[in-house]
This record gives sequence, structure tokens and C-alpha cells, in this order.
Amino acid sequence: MIAEKLAILKKQHRIRERPVVAARKHNVIQTHMHDTIDFSSSDYLGICQHPKVKNAYKNAIDQYGFGSLASPVISGYYKCHQALEEKICDITQQEKTLLFNAGFLANLAALSCLLDKAHLVVADKFCHTSLLQGIQLSNAKLKRYLHNDMQSLESILQKHNATYVVTESVFSMDGDIAQLEIIQQLSQKYQANFIIDDAHGFGWLQQQIKTTMPVFQAASAITLSLSKTIATSGGAIAGKEDIIEYILQMSRVYQYSTGLSPVIAEGALATLEILEQELWRQQKLQENIVYFNEQAKLRNFKLLSDDITPIRALLIVDNAKAMSIYHHVIKQGFLIACIRPPSVPKNTARLRITLNSNHELKEIEKLLDIIYGCL
Repeated sequence: MIAEKLAILKKQHRIRERPVVAARKHNVIQTHMHDTIDFSSSDYLGICQHPKVKNAYKNAIDQYGFGSLASPVISGYYKCHQALEEKICDITQQEKTLLFNAGFLANLAALSCLLDKAHLVVADKFCHTSLLQGIQLSNAKLKRYLHNDMQSLESILQKHNATYVVTESVFSMDGDIAQLEIIQQLSQKYQANFIIDDAHGFGWLQQQIKTTMPVFQAASAITLSLSKTIATSGGAIAGKEDIIEYILQMSRVYQYSTGLSPVIAEGALATLEILEQELWRQQKLQENIVYFNEQAKLRNFKLLSDDITPIRALLIVDNAKAMSIYHHVIKQGFLIACIRPPSVPKNTARLRITLNSNHELKEIEKLLDIIYGCL
């Protein structure tokens, strides 16, 4: 039975591959084949290899060792965890934060704990799997509004007594930005709580789009990832004092997991400090995104969004063709992502290219030329 299922995946060109990475330096990844320039990872501000971050890791290992060794409610948590939680509160303008080993776990914990079968959740059609699984674990009712369609959202809110509205800030597969201000206003109008998954926005979105800050302040809870812009690992939930305290007291995901490594916490703190000091990274990222969009338009590429975000998705449609281009691009020295169903809807296979502040304009142009030659 399993062999037959795998055969079907192979026939549909849906087998997922894992490039073997031997080393990484700057934007260059050494794979099992050859060196490639990385346009696949979520290190949007190019911070992963920063010397200050590396030193923070090394010093933390000398001070703590690596692991947390037990749940925070068993063996406590470190001062660096406390400092990181307070820093995230400052950034998100929320009252309290709780750290997790992954953003996925943060979403599971928040939604499975806050919701129950008496609640109705209204979520964007393209919300991340971790959000949907958290809702499913809670046994809450779920209704989906059409992606980024505010009329669809309001239509549902008018007809149903929703408890929560849930959206991502930056959608990970299309690379577009949610209409956060309108969603917050509609949630308030219909007396629903508002939760934002800020995994792909945390660390750069609020700095580039200042108008989003009041929306984040008004949210009941914000989940986020430390493995994207912050370039470490882990996740967090920030929110109102009573909400976060309730999750701490009631979430099995939190209570029965060994805590985030203190080494990771120190690395994240170093990253956040660097991002406040080296503002050129934000400016360079925006320059690269604008340039990419312009060059893609010149080549008549079908981008799924022209928003100014580092996630650029080029629609290919056919799984086999998308995989063929993907393999050709790797051979030419560039690593991108090939996204196919079920991660995205049927017949929307795409090449996902993620930009960072270390990319050069000539690298972006060369990558697009290689893809253009395959279309």
C-alpha cells in the first residue's frame, strides 16, 4: 500500500527532495553536487552568518552548554529566555511572550489551547497548515474566507458569530501581504478576537510598513518564527497578559516540551540587536525586491504577487515542468524552491524564490535569465 502511494506521488511529480548541504558561506551553499547561490531560504536580512551572531552562540555554549534539558515548568528557563521574551514584547507592543521550539508549535499551542468546540474560527483560505492543524486539534468550527478577499470575510462575519479571525501577515506560498488593517477593523466591528501569524513578517515587515504597528498592538495574539528573518530556530506567541498566562498554564505543547535552547535565545537576541543597528539591510532588501519585480515584469513572468515582500512566487502550473526548471536552475548554480500540491492548490505549481539583503542585482538578473530560457 505504501509503495503504491509513493508510486503515485512519483508519477504526479510530487516527490519532495532534500538537497544535502555540506557547508554554507555567505549566500553560497555547498551541496552534494556543487556550490549554489541560495535563493531558497528565509534569511531575509542576510543575518545567519553574521560574526556577532556566531560569537553569541559560542559564548552561550561556554556559559550554558547547548540544551535546556527539560521543560521550562520543570527546570525553569534562563535569563536569556526572559530577555528575549521581553524584547519580542517591545517589538510587537504586546504584554507577554512565550517561547517555543518552532513557529509550527507556537501555532499549535495557541489555537489548540485558546479554542474549543464552542468557538467558530474564520481563517484565510491560504492560512498555513500549522494554523489549520491547531484549529483542528481544538475541535473548533472553521470557516474559510477567499484569500485576501475582504468582502468574503465580512460576508461570513455578518452571517455567523465568529470568536476568532486568523490570518498570516505575509503568506508563505504566494508572497503577498494580508490586508491587516481592514481585517482588524472587521474583527473589531463583529466582536471577534484577531490572531496574526507573523512568521514571515517578523523582523522586517513592521519596519518597512509602519502602519501595521497599531494592528499588531490590537491583536489578541501574534505567533511568530525565529527561523526566518531572525535566522536561528524556534517560535513564540506574544499577546495580552491573561492570554499568554493561560497558554503557559494549559498548553500541553508548552508544558511537555523541553525548552528552547539558551544558545538559540542568545543568538536571537544578538540578531535583533544587529537589525536595529544595521538599517541598511532593510533598505537593500527592499531594493532587491523592487528590482526583482521589475525584471520579472520585463520577462512577462506570472508572479502570484507583486507586493514588496522577499517571497517571490513564479507560477508554472504543471508539476513536471516546474521540477524540470528547478533541476536545471540547480545545475546552473542557483538553489530555489519548487512548490507543488498539496502545499498549494492543484495546477498552481510554482517556483518560489526568496530574496535577502546579501543578494546582488547581477545575481537576481542571472537567475531570472536562466528561468526565462526554460519557459
